[in-house]
Amino acid sequence: MNNLHLTFPLDLLSKGSPRTPFSNSQAADLVKRIAEVFRRKGVGYCTCICLTLKSPAVLRFEFTPDESAKLRQIRSCEDDLNEALKDYGPVRLIAPVPGKGTIAVEVPRPDRQIVRLREVLESKQFQEAKAHLPVALGVDSENNTVVADLAKMPHLLIAGSPGQGKSVLLNSIILSLISRLSPDDLKLVLIDTKMVEFSSYDKIKTQYLLGSANESPEVITSFEKVPTILNSIAREVEIRYELLMKALCRSIWEYNQRLADGELLPVDNYPHMSHIVVVIDEFADLKANLEKAFENPLARIAVKSRAVGIHLIIATQCPKADFIVGMIKANFPARIAFKVCSEIESKTILDIAGSEKLIGMGDMLVNYNGLIERIQGSFVDTHEIESICDWIGHNVIDTNAYVLPSVEIEIHSPRRSYDQDPLFQEVAQYVVESNRAFTSDIQQRFAIGYVRAGRLMDQLEAAGIVGPLNAGKPREVLICDNKKSSVEFKHLLELLSSDDKDDETEINLTEDMKEPSDKKGDMSFAELLDLLEVDNTPFRFPYEDYKIIGDITEIEKIYQANGYINIDVGDILNTLSKETVNYVSTGSGDGYEFIGQALDNALTNLPIPVDNISEILFNIWAPRKISIKDLEPMRAVLNTLSVDIDVFWGITIDDSLDPYHANVSLIAVSK
Repeated sequence: MNNLHLTFPLDLLSKGSPRTPFSNSQAADLVKRIAEVFRRKGVGYCTCICLTLKSPAVLRFEFTPDESAKLRQIRSCEDDLNEALKDYGPVRLIAPVPGKGTIAVEVPRPDRQIVRLREVLESKQFQEAKAHLPVALGVDSENNTVVADLAKMPHLLIAGSPGQGKSVLLNSIILSLISRLSPDDLKLVLIDTKMVEFSSYDKIKTQYLLGSANESPEVITSFEKVPTILNSIAREVEIRYELLMKALCRSIWEYNQRLADGELLPVDNYPHMSHIVVVIDEFADLKANLEKAFENPLARIAVKSRAVGIHLIIATQCPKADFIVGMIKANFPARIAFKVCSEIESKTILDIAGSEKLIGMGDMLVNYNGLIERIQGSFVDTHEIESICDWIGHNVIDTNAYVLPSVEIEIHSPRRSYDQDPLFQEVAQYVVESNRAFTSDIQQRFAIGYVRAGRLMDQLEAAGIVGPLNAGKPREVLICDNKKSSVEFKHLLELLSSDDKDDETEINLTEDMKEPSDKKGDMSFAELLDLLEVDNTPFRFPYEDYKIIGDITEIEKIYQANGYINIDVGDILNTLSKETVNYVSTGSGDGYEFIGQALDNALTNLPIPVDNISEILFNIWAPRKISIKDLEPMRAVLNTLSVDIDVFWGITIDDSLDPYHANVSLIAVSK
């Protein structure tokens, strides 16, 4: 591949405005104000390096700290720096700067300038890049053009709050790939359920977009087509591995090189392999609506596709732990975070704080090759995209007719069927009477794990009590406990009964209910459930089956006061059935992040590494009802775990505790 080859003229892109220098007098004033903060905090430094090349978005000042300065002491200066420089905007302190032994203070420029995509594509770094799939990201804090290789990433996650520049970055990445790779070498699969972000690329669908045997190339905008195209790509991964094995090659680059050298011949069924880049805008929406039909093929592609030249770029404006799960973190080591609302969201994306202090409009933190860089993303507007697509549509010919294999899939309801849960009747009563259908609400009210709460919600949906998922919105309660309800008594019994006749949890009816009468048709749902036999005996936790460590006094206090640990019974029984060594630990926490501190303390007390844990069960002992805000620090702690661990948890209200104090009892199951 010719590194200088461009498939469209760069003069179709707008030129950037000349950079205006930042005055030395202003820079000196900033250094003085920063130095004054360090002096007040008792942080000495030897020298200040005021960079002569300032980036378009931020000014970066580096200091060599005195040997006596402690790292914790330096980091404590960040709030004071923000107060001293509040007229500039949020200040970011980097201590230390990786590989330099200095500390850096990044201050937003008052005269911020736009980085145009054209100046990045015309840069020496991009023109001479040896990357297989060069991606133009923008300009870093030291005014260097940043070019990454998507082939080495091998997949990219982009996340941040709405309106911060994610879609602009996606377009810059697509155009930078198109600028260097011909249709023979690059094929794109663009999934845009918002329908407006990638519409311009329909003009180049015959050149760059990829279709299957059953579907013509197009930008995919409907939910129904997503599972089909992803399963076709997953099948393409398998076909390509079969070709590599047949050709005795280990990667797409070795395979294509041998094909170019004549060692492999197309007539022997060795076709040229194009790189395939799958771009998914707003994957959280797809995950919420399609669930396993979307997650399963995506996971198969992410795990195996690097060697065969298939790469994923996924973006979302919902950087929550519910969507950026263990599978995403494990297979998307390259991540980009735009400005987010909280430190927790930053840690969810990058595993570190910092993106909550960005200034928006393309300002981003990039985790690539193990380093965190601050980059001002390149900007390209809709008019430029239209011009490029029009030019390619009229001047570029695709000589490689490439289609994805056809895959017949049967899309089932994402909800699985389970044996009816023993708590089903109580949960159904609560949902109907309260007219609320939230999985998290069920989880907290009944002190059960999230997995079990989701399973109960599945069963409520299967029974016709609640409606299906609604793109992250609350489910509709189809049966309401009011006099206007037209649901008959007989039908309610059918909804509450298990479909499986052999189900041990089948509802038992009293003698009065076996002979229905006309009066029972007027019963309320609560009165109906009162007639059902429910065993509310508390579960006694068998501590003798575990090795107790940590603060044993706290465990004994909990046990003596209550007689049992309020974790989901099914989760505990499942844990006890495993032939593994199990551990019990405790922790406590105070202050705003009391639950997170308590959980972190309990994890610290475990005698085995986190990597050796397969499941964690823990119970929170709190002084009051827990809110979603209270749970955020807990989620942040769980998100820092380096491996994917199944987590189940419950809550017990303990009025004797202080208002902002929590205790945690934790059970860890080793692998």
